[in-house]
Amino acid sequence: MRASEKWYGVATMVAIVEAEGPDRRVQVGGLRRLYRRPAQRPRHKLVDTVPDEALAKLLSGFGHPQRVAIAKAIFTGAGRYADLRERVGLKAGPMYHHLRELRLAGVLADGPRDVYRLTPQGRDALILACSLASLRPGRSAGP
Repeated sequence: MRASEKWYGVATMVAIVEAEGPDRRVQVGGLRRLYRRPAQRPRHKLVDTVPDEALAKLLSGFGHPQRVAIAKAIFTGAGRYADLRERVGLKAGPMYHHLRELRLAGVLADGPRDVYRLTPQGRDALILACSLASLRPGRSAGP
C-alpha cells in the first residue's frame, strides 16, 4: 500500500511474542477490511465475526477491578489461593465470588485444588487489554 493511495475501512493486527529461555511463542492474528472507495467499507464485517454472547462473556470476566487485579496477579505468578489473597487483599467470600466469575467467563482454567491459572484466551485477552490501555493518549508511561 502506497501512502499516495486512498484506502478506507478498519484493519487490525495483533502479535503476542513471549520468550522463556530458548523457547519462543509467537501468535499473530489480523483482520483486514480495507477498500478503495468509502462506500465499500462495511464496518459490520469486522465486528460481526465474533458472536455478541461470546464477546460479552469474555469481557464480563474483566468487568470488575478486583477481577482484573486477580487476573494480573495470576499472570505474574500468584497462582495459589493464599498468594492471591495476599496480593489482592480480598476476604474469602468476595475472593471466591470473583474467581467463580472469572471461571464462568472462560478466563480461568480449573486446576488442582486452590491453584489457579489463566486460560490461553484469558491470558491473551489480559495481555491485549493491558497493551491497549497503555496506548491511551495523555497517559504517562509507567516504570
